Amino acid sequence: MGVSERVLSFSLHTFCEASKMAHAAAVFIRFEYSSCVQVQLFQTKFRVAPVKTVTIPRLELLATRI
Repeated sequence: MGVSERVLSFSLHTFCEASKMAHAAAVFIRFEYSSCVQVQLFQTKFRVAPVKTVTIPRLELLATRI
């Protein structure tokens, strides 16, 4: 990747995951250059699951709202 190389396109990719103990989300940014593709971690967040019993699908939905 040269110093003067321009970004052809970029995109954001979000991943969410949950378990009985916590839920989390991670956001990556992907840059596409003419000679290569570069992916960088943009931001992550997590939270401990509520004390009240909640289903895993519900926790995954909560992870999208972090």
